[in-house]
Amino acid sequence: MSHSSSGGSPSADFQLDEFERAAARLARAGECLIAARMLITTALADAGPPVAVEGRFLPSAAEAYLRSGNQLAIGVGDTVEECRAGLDASRAIYEQAERRAALKAYEQRSAVLPAAVQDRFSSNHGHPDTQTTEDLINAAPGYGLPWLLLGGRPASDPSMAAASSVVARLLGDRDHGGPFRSGVAERMAIGLSGLAAVRWIFNVRTIRLGAVSTAAPEAFEGTVPDLMDLQRRAEAQVSGEGAVLVTTTRTARGPVHVLTIPGTQPARQGRYWASRNPFDESGIVEGTGMGSRQVAQAAAEALDASGARPGDRLVITGYSQGGIHAANLAVDEDLVARYDVDYVVTTGSPVGSTVLPEGTRGLHLEHVDDMVPGLDGRPNPESSNQVTVHFEGYAPDTDLQAGGFGAAHQLGNYTQLSGELATSDDPGVVEARSALGTLFAGATTATVTTVKLRRVPSTGPRKARIKPVRRPPGRPRHRALDSTPPH
Repeated sequence: MSHSSSGGSPSADFQLDEFERAAARLARAGECLIAARMLITTALADAGPPVAVEGRFLPSAAEAYLRSGNQLAIGVGDTVEECRAGLDASRAIYEQAERRAALKAYEQRSAVLPAAVQDRFSSNHGHPDTQTTEDLINAAPGYGLPWLLLGGRPASDPSMAAASSVVARLLGDRDHGGPFRSGVAERMAIGLSGLAAVRWIFNVRTIRLGAVSTAAPEAFEGTVPDLMDLQRRAEAQVSGEGAVLVTTTRTARGPVHVLTIPGTQPARQGRYWASRNPFDESGIVEGTGMGSRQVAQAAAEALDASGARPGDRLVITGYSQGGIHAANLAVDEDLVARYDVDYVVTTGSPVGSTVLPEGTRGLHLEHVDDMVPGLDGRPNPESSNQVTVHFEGYAPDTDLQAGGFGAAHQLGNYTQLSGELATSDDPGVVEARSALGTLFAGATTATVTTVKLRRVPSTGPRKARIKPVRRPPGRPRHRALDSTPPH
């Protein structure tokens, strides 16, 4: 279900998966009715003998009521099962129609993708927007392979266009007309992370805890502005490289901890393999292709060092790369077994491949002009527990010609625009805001613990070496040509 708005105000995209939820409730109701009928059958055995009236044997009053109740249960059960089957069928029809519509829209956008990219670069301050980035990711195999095989012909060439369409379908995922379950970006990330780990191009080794420091208590209510301020403080300019924040507050229902993970902090001089910062470019590789395994372990140790205890409630937030880790940590088996992960907030992050558990709520802040959320090649999951807010427009002091990933991706722009959530009447935003308010009910102050993280040093990239072929001793390297016949 989509709620759109303009003029810089936020909009939310989410799907009310009431088909599945209602079907589950009806299934449980049917089970209850079956259990009731079993109890009625047992009671009928104890209802007593029939009563003789004018030479006829009639059932006792208790038996009559029980039999009437049993018939009612049978009728209601049949109706419930009919409704459940109808809901299942309706959901299947809805999903098929939605998938066909999305595929048709993607095909139409792909047909004019080169022109769309050029248009977005000129109108979006030199960067593609989220939708165009997603389309580029999914169409990349279709354009790349034919371009190589056909000798670099332009995209407008008819043979190039035909080959692109065929290759895109062969290598695409099911949502884009292909045979694969996983998306192009996901498969590329797994392949690249495997290559990086084998060749040690990136440092994805174990993460160790460094210095741990806790500040004095400060005002904190757990609002979205509070969480965004923590996100700002987690960045390298404030807390230093490789730092995460653990904010602990007391609520009416006990302690709640907020784990804040920063965005990408580029490795110095591009030496990814030598960097020990967990949140440099190597962190992107770990997050997109390795499920943030090392970050999850380090996060558990950081929480423990800050005083968190098993069973405590946890909120995880992250900006850009940090959002990728935040979503991964919410589905990490070890972390979820240790803490009650209630909420995940991501800002400008490509998290479309991560489906949060039903008991974990997600609030995903994205800007329609930000290319980074589109780098996973797919929109965020559509479920009742995950809400994606799309911002439009820019804060007054935003540098529209900013380098890197552009103005739309700047944390400062997201921070100022997120202030609009406090007054938004969008149903998805209201629900997300209410859930945060309930989670942090009673919170007035908090302590912020800064934990520095460092990766174990890497020994450097391995160079590929070709081993010489070993031959048995005495065997010549080649056979001399000789026309003399053997004796």
